[in-house]
Amino acid sequence: MKHDISPAWPAGVPSKDLAMSRDYDETIADHYRKVAEQEGLSPTSTMADEIVRAMETDAITRFLDAAHAAKTGASSGTFRIADIGCGNGYTLGVLAQRNPEREFTGIEFSNELRALAETRVREDKLANVAIRPGDVRDPNFADNEHFDAAYCQRVLINLMDAADQRHALDNMIAKVKPGGALLFIEAFSSALNNLNEAREEFDLEPIPAAHHNLYLEDDFFTHPLLAPFESAAWSVPPNLLSTHYYVSRVLAPVLRRPKPFKRNSHLAKFLSEALPPAIGDYSQLRIFAFRKSDEG
Repeated sequence: MKHDISPAWPAGVPSKDLAMSRDYDETIADHYRKVAEQEGLSPTSTMADEIVRAMETDAITRFLDAAHAAKTGASSGTFRIADIGCGNGYTLGVLAQRNPEREFTGIEFSNELRALAETRVREDKLANVAIRPGDVRDPNFADNEHFDAAYCQRVLINLMDAADQRHALDNMIAKVKPGGALLFIEAFSSALNNLNEAREEFDLEPIPAAHHNLYLEDDFFTHPLLAPFESAAWSVPPNLLSTHYYVSRVLAPVLRRPKPFKRNSHLAKFLSEALPPAIGDYSQLRIFAFRKSDEG
């Protein structure tokens, strides 16, 4: 069930019939089964906030362009990309149509979401996209494939065990070639606390973390094989979404009183477009780009 205020989260979804299943698997599987049934192929599947979806897609596009340019300068060959937890394939579809010369692999464990992604690939005739099952808790979640770049949107938080999250990060890094690039869009507890403190100033109720998520701590991506991704073509800050979250989760609800919360309101859209992004630290969603060590 989607929360009325906080975003819904995409996949990387475990299943109760998996050999390495956990106590939380049924919670995750049920959530994404409902998402698949209710949203189908819609862009709002797993992310109901239209501005967040658009800003995420733009950030991923810019990241892959920068990563591809870096690889082209070092070597030739097809640029291979993994969308880990691809959901219904919306982001994959946008990227694959924009860049037919690149090869994309969408990895998704939820049977229902994966079936939708396969439908999208078939209906849109995306010859440069392959969809496959996989669980990021399994070191072989992508079989023997390795990629030049990988990205995931709100996947690690679906693993409701801190040790599982760490193992999954190791597994993701292992599937990227040395010198390759990784982008993570994940939710963090400290930023949600900031947002709720801002809401409290206006007597707004706190927004809880989604029931099927375990948010990350600030030092989560400290890893010996990861260094910040640096490129003249990449300048997206981790707090890119902060302004929009403050506008849409604090200012808009206050200005619209006594009306109930309305997602994607004209007021929120106007203010988010009028103000510069990345002000403060009020979005639980942060964007981190890394380069994998050449020795990894």
